[in-house]
Amino acid sequence: MFNGWSFGGECTEVRGRVPAVWSAIGCRKMDPQVSTKELYKYWNKKKDGSGRVLVEMKQWFGDLNLNVVLRMVVGKRYFGATADGDKIEARKCQKVMRDFSHLAGLFIVGDNIPYLRWLDIGGYEKKMKEPGKEMVKIVEKWLEEHKLMANSGCERDFMDVMLSAVEGTNLQD
Repeated sequence: MFNGWSFGGECTEVRGRVPAVWSAIGCRKMDPQVSTKELYKYWNKKKDGSGRVLVEMKQWFGDLNLNVVLRMVVGKRYFGATADGDKIEARKCQKVMRDFSHLAGLFIVGDNIPYLRWLDIGGYEKKMKEPGKEMVKIVEKWLEEHKLMANSGCERDFMDVMLSAVEGTNLQD
């Protein structure tokens, strides 16, 4: 029988670190403001005689969404004037995230009828391996960056909180 009472100390300890994560949620408000200002500057620079400019909103909202998520999780901003990385890395990350999310939301026959998994109906198991490998590489890179910048006095994000939660524990067991 499972007894949750023995985990009370660990839960309280982790819960004490959660406010640091919620302070990062301020970026949910800040990133849309920054992106809107950047869009205004783009309009101001590129507008024609009619005061109009062509903007691909799907791309703009996708960039904004990824910026908000990544700022909360790893403290990075990939798109815009104040971006932390290069465009190639940013688009690669965006594509991997999109593929990963798409494949994670699919109905896979083998997941629901386990004895048919060996058939790999639709070839989704094979398709999932590549984005999975790329996602691991990206997250490992972020993890290394966070380990190098630990104690640098930067604003804490979700990855910092998770690293501090597992600090001193042996994860290999």
